[in-house]
Amino acid sequence: MKRLLYKPFVDPEVCTDCGDCVMNCPVDLFDFKDNKPQPKGLWECLNCEICMEFCQKDAILIEEVYLNELSSLDEILASAAI
Repeated sequence: MKRLLYKPFVDPEVCTDCGDCVMNCPVDLFDFKDNKPQPKGLWECLNCEICMEFCQKDAILIEEVYLNELSSLDEILASAAI
């Protein structure tokens, strides 16, 4: 059995650091790191796409990731690396 999770990504080449994703995410997924918005809890994303709607530059992508329920913690953490 596989579990579908969502992995948001902020493209630093396109992002203008406006913070709209930080302010509008309903699960408080984004935070500023080095003055750049970054996801802080990669597997908490609901795929509601609110961050994408508020992003004026379309700098946010959400990747669908399928994880086997039997995946080890090491595999899960390795797949979360940005």
